[in-house]
Amino acid sequence: MTVKRFRAEQLIEFGKDVLVQAGFPEKQAHAAAMILVEADLRGDHAHGIAGGNSQALNIKKSKDGVFYIKCGGTDVKLSDIHLSVAKSRSQEEALKKLGIKDSIKLRAVEEGLLKGPEGEEIRFPLVFDDVFKSKFWVAPLGGTYFGYKGFGLNMLIELDNVVGGGVPGLIRVLNSQGNPTTMERVSQTLEAYSVDVICPLQEAKENLKRSVETTRQCGNCLMYLPGQKEHEIRKDYLLHGIPLTPERVQLLKKTAADPRIKIPFSLSPI
Repeated sequence: MTVKRFRAEQLIEFGKDVLVQAGFPEKQAHAAAMILVEADLRGDHAHGIAGGNSQALNIKKSKDGVFYIKCGGTDVKLSDIHLSVAKSRSQEEALKKLGIKDSIKLRAVEEGLLKGPEGEEIRFPLVFDDVFKSKFWVAPLGGTYFGYKGFGLNMLIELDNVVGGGVPGLIRVLNSQGNPTTMERVSQTLEAYSVDVICPLQEAKENLKRSVETTRQCGNCLMYLPGQKEHEIRKDYLLHGIPLTPERVQLLKKTAADPRIKIPFSLSPI
């Protein structure tokens, strides 16, 4: 596999051109493309310019709503294979079952957080929402053990959701046709703290600085501060380009050639 790197500015311009052709106003198209590429710059390629694993794995939905995946060059119903793949203990095992070489990254779910219909440990779900639906269950944050911490944190998040204007009911109620009958449970809440009520602002800054320095001194090379890993990845990608697998490059070429878009594929690797 040959992974090629592309300049962030190039990908942003490409994304903007695609969205403009799709009918977006130029200003909004540029903003959306920047957000997508920013996800790539932080190492979260599943939310980046070339989409997630569902696209890279060539998962397609038929007119009758059935999902298919290329497995060893043959279209296979995703429902027939997804549980076997999802139970894999390693990325290598999962990709082998799909007949795919290691040119695609599958992000593993932390052990103890996702279970199958018979309580199987799920590590590599392929299409989380549309395929699994009610056939799996999510353990509380913290796993099946020590879950009390997760429940407490979840309660705070739920209360924040309501304070922010979110829907206090179920996340989504579907009718027999699979269409939502309730509002989407999505909200945003901004919180501001007046630190100087607790202690002088300068003192708080010095305490935070000491805490960060102590953490870095006591930790090893594998210990990161919140956001530090993404920051380092971003610096590397800005300097050396964003890596894209051949599958994702092909997806961008396919997007450019789509009859609804029809723009030249002018991206060139570094």
